[in-house]
Amino acid sequence: MLPLIILTALSVAVFLWAFWLIQIVPQAKRAIDTAKLALVVMRDPELEEIDRERAVQRAATRLVLFSGSLFLRSALCLVVAFIPVYVADLAGLAPLDEVLAFMALWETMLIASLIVTASYIAYVNLWRR
Repeated sequence: MLPLIILTALSVAVFLWAFWLIQIVPQAKRAIDTAKLALVVMRDPELEEIDRERAVQRAATRLVLFSGSLFLRSALCLVVAFIPVYVADLAGLAPLDEVLAFMALWETMLIASLIVTASYIAYVNLWRR
C-alpha cells in the first residue's frame, strides 16, 4: 500500500510541477483577456462594422489557437505525470494496473484534491506576498 501512496503523491507532484512549468494558467489568462477584448470591441460604438468584424475574427482565430495550445499543454502534463508510474512499473516496484486502480479510487482523488487545494491556498496566502 505504501508504494501506491508514494507513487500517487509523486505523480501529483510531477503533474503540478509540469502544470506550472509549461505555463497553463498564464496561457488561459491570455485567452480570457482576448475574449474580453473582443467583447469590448464588439460593443464599441465608435468602430465601423467592418473594423469590428475584423477584430472579432482575429480574436476568434487567436482563441482557437489558445484552445489548441491549452489542450496540448494539458495533455503534456498528463503524460509527464504518468512517467513516475510507468518507470515504477518497469523497475518492478509497483504494477501499473494496481497504481492506476489506486489512483482511480474516489478516496484517493478526494484526498489528493484536498491536499492540492490546501497547498495552493497556503502558497497564495503565505509565500506569494
